Amino acid sequence: MISIIKGRVISNFGGKLAVLTAGGVGYEIMVSATSAKNWLTGTEAQILTYLAVREGSLDLYGFA
Repeated sequence: MISIIKGRVISNFGGKLAVLTAGGVGYEIMVSATSAKNWLTGTEAQILTYLAVREGSLDLYGFA
């Protein structure tokens, strides 16, 4: 389970997803438009996450 990721925001696609690097790994995190306003590209961020495990996918959701 991934519950928190702390790192640098590489990109923020306005309420659909954000890419955050931590420990040399880039995480694609699905976020809401409201939460995305808290994470500006190029800044450090700490994102609470929920990893949804399904038969055909692993989806990472982020929350402010």
